[in-house]
Amino acid sequence: MGTNYYLMYPEKRCDHCGQLTMHERSREHIGKSSAGWHFGFNATTYKTTDAWKKAIDECIAGGGWICDEYNADGKVSPELFWSMVRGKRDAPCCMTNPDKVGPWYRRDDVRCVDGVDFCNYTFS
Repeated sequence: MGTNYYLMYPEKRCDHCGQLTMHERSREHIGKSSAGWHFGFNATTYKTTDAWKKAIDECIAGGGWICDEYNADGKVSPELFWSMVRGKRDAPCCMTNPDKVGPWYRRDDVRCVDGVDFCNYTFS
């Protein structure tokens, strides 16, 4: 069982006409928290924890939020999100336990850094 987390970008209004527009990405998959594993970041856009932190901070400063797949309108505070990520650092890593993950796992596309996994492919 796992939970996907998303960065939700706010709607914006055009500076010229006032028409409601969307950010170029209305949501972005941050990654997945699976029971018993490191947090798995989606590394297709941002490749490091620091890059994700900066993207999340900028989005939230602009009116965006973090949500999970079960409650798109609900907000997960950045503090709660990062606490969850840190809390999973001692869990097993995909890199050292490839026999325990599903057939979707591609070892060459995953790397483990400081207790989190970064996956270079889209997953859910």
